[in-house]
Amino acid sequence: MGNPCLVMRLQRMENAVNNLISERSYVTFREFAKVGFLLILGILHLVFYVVYPLRKTNLYYSVFSLSLSLVFVLYFQFAFMPRQGVSVFLYESISNLLESQALLWALRAVYAFARQRIGLRFIFVTVFMLLCVFASHWSPRYGLYFVPVYVLLLSADAVRVSRLGIKRGVVDMKLSQASWVGFYLLTLVYHLFFFNVLPTNALAMDILYNGCLLWLTGSFSLSLALDYARTNRSLTEKLAEVQALSRKTLAQEQEKQQLLAGENERLEQQVRNRTEEVQQQNLVLARQADQLREQDRVKSRFVTNLTHEFRTPLSLILSPVDKLLADTGFPAQFRPLLSVISRNARQLLSLINQLLDLSKLDAGQMTVVESVSSPGRLVEDIIGLFRPQAETKHIRLLWASDAGNAVCRLDTDKWTKMITNLLANAIKYTPAGGEVRVRLHVADNQAMLEIADTGVGIPEEKLPYIFNRFYQVDDSATRNYEGSGIGLALVKELTDLLGGRITIASKPGTGTTVRLTLPLQPHALFSEPQAETDRTAVSPAATHGSELPQPVLTDERALVLVAEDNPELRQFIADELADRYRVVTAANGMEAWELVQQEVPDVVVSDVMMPVLDGFALTQLIKSDQSTNHIAVVLLTARTGEESRMEGLTHGADDYLTKPFHTDELQLRLRNLLMHRQQLQAYFQRQLMAAREPSQTEPLTDPFLLKLYGLIEERLDDSTFGVDELAVTIGMSRRTLHRKISALTNLTVQELIRRYRLRRATELLRSGRNVSETAYLVGYDSPSHFAAIFKEFYQQTPSEFMVTG
Repeated sequence: MGNPCLVMRLQRMENAVNNLISERSYVTFREFAKVGFLLILGILHLVFYVVYPLRKTNLYYSVFSLSLSLVFVLYFQFAFMPRQGVSVFLYESISNLLESQALLWALRAVYAFARQRIGLRFIFVTVFMLLCVFASHWSPRYGLYFVPVYVLLLSADAVRVSRLGIKRGVVDMKLSQASWVGFYLLTLVYHLFFFNVLPTNALAMDILYNGCLLWLTGSFSLSLALDYARTNRSLTEKLAEVQALSRKTLAQEQEKQQLLAGENERLEQQVRNRTEEVQQQNLVLARQADQLREQDRVKSRFVTNLTHEFRTPLSLILSPVDKLLADTGFPAQFRPLLSVISRNARQLLSLINQLLDLSKLDAGQMTVVESVSSPGRLVEDIIGLFRPQAETKHIRLLWASDAGNAVCRLDTDKWTKMITNLLANAIKYTPAGGEVRVRLHVADNQAMLEIADTGVGIPEEKLPYIFNRFYQVDDSATRNYEGSGIGLALVKELTDLLGGRITIASKPGTGTTVRLTLPLQPHALFSEPQAETDRTAVSPAATHGSELPQPVLTDERALVLVAEDNPELRQFIADELADRYRVVTAANGMEAWELVQQEVPDVVVSDVMMPVLDGFALTQLIKSDQSTNHIAVVLLTARTGEESRMEGLTHGADDYLTKPFHTDELQLRLRNLLMHRQQLQAYFQRQLMAAREPSQTEPLTDPFLLKLYGLIEERLDDSTFGVDELAVTIGMSRRTLHRKISALTNLTVQELIRRYRLRRATELLRSGRNVSETAYLVGYDSPSHFAAIFKEFYQQTPSEFMVTG
């Protein structure tokens, strides 16, 4: 049998081992049950959060539950491992940290559930949790006292927050408060056992520890689940209400659409009917507008044509009269009569110009054309024109200005018209021995002109109408002063066009004061104005009795083509030019164009308004054809103003004269154009005679000559290339080419080709070519003949040029 004592000892050891195995199985089952329970709760609330992410309470609770399940797993491992070494320290640290932060996540869930913001208490509990964890590892003895304080503080704060949630009316918050109150009490009893305040009982402590945690997780989860169910039910009810409301709204909308469809159909019919009426009205209005526009065009054409018809006879009146006045041999007894004719013709011309300006203003065709000028000098020059008239009537004409020589941008044409009208009225209505004062003040980009007279004055009741067209203060048959009622109306409308203002003050028997304020565009203020150098304006009066200088013509007199539809004016101009030029005439633009192509004149003097082809179109044809674009064009027109002048110059006209014009002025303009042509001819001849370095040669700018030289260059070494070949290559007749070259260079075509070859020869010799090679390269078959021609032109042989050149 053996030793009975040993057998008994072995049996006790076997029983102890069996008990240990049984206890470990129980503990394992219990721990896994707790872990499974917590995992299920954590996953369940995580699903709740995913379904309804607005409630973050479920997310916080899920983190709490999953962290707590991990704590139990670590405790289970720690219970059956050796209690020594680094692994024990690591397990304890991780377990304490996870358990502490898990409870903190539970507190965060309470805050979210109660809809409370995180405050200082939560931060304090968090800081205390960190102190508790560090204290447990720094001194386990003192750490034992930190843990219960931390758990009780956290529980107390959770109970407080739950109470606040209940006050705010959060449903199911009471169950949450109950769960935390129970947790607080069970934790308190557990620590009374732990610190031996109550008799130590391991089973009671184990039940209390697990019970408090399971109670908290279960009851808190239940409150959250109830809240989720209630929220889900509320959302379902709201969704049902929304769906019912949507169905109701849809039914109402359908009913409304049916009503609107019927109403829309009725309204659309009304709109269609109304649209047809409006379209009919628009058609009527469009026809009326077209008729009004056509009437305006007819009116404008009528005024323009009428002006043209007036200006042409005035030209035939003023030009012969001025010529007779300038003739010193004309009988003296007829001179007063001629002066009367000239003065009244010019007055008629002034009235025509004013009517034309009013017509342009009505049609909106008058624009502001600014130029650089001195307002002080402009006004002073206009006053100078009226001094003889004032002296004749014994009227003192006083002038004062502080503008000096200030230069700015202004419309000199419109300024002249306004000031001329105002001064003419002031002198006209001022009796002998009276006074007219003119004062100009320039400041702040404005010109203030004041014209005051000591004339008869204007009654106060008639001042509001003084600027109306054709209005006359005294319209009786026995009035003392003649007038048309146009001048002041034109002044007012020109002032408005320039953006200025005009005021008038008058008292019968005392006089009238007109104040004119006009804007100025600054341009180098207080500097001397620059004189225009592009063209010299010659007054017709300045040429009376003087002998016009003749243009120096080399071979024959220049050929002038006069295109004018009025036969008398056409013949008058031709007669005036016949003693200095060869003259051909045309009655319309098309006839003039045919003559231009046949005769290739030096200058074309053309009227603007002509039948078949007007002057602008004729100018464009001349300037766009390479065989005639060198011909100078002078336009004669009845149209006034800068706009017409700019239009003519835009089409390529070289000069512009307004009817009525003085024949001496026309002679001077023709002379200047021909003198300018002679200067160009001399310039082009210098180009061909130059034997200098290419870099020293003046640049050639005429496109026709550049093209011509290019064609000669292509056949430079061809001795058979002459006038006929060049004419065929450039696309002109021999006669037209000759006239064109003669007009540009005053050379024959053959001479031009010869000079070009010789100029190229100088370049080749200078580059190192010998005489024979150069002769063949520039189109000479015989070097000796080339040397003879070269010496004749440059006064030295090619060999001598190579040495000296």
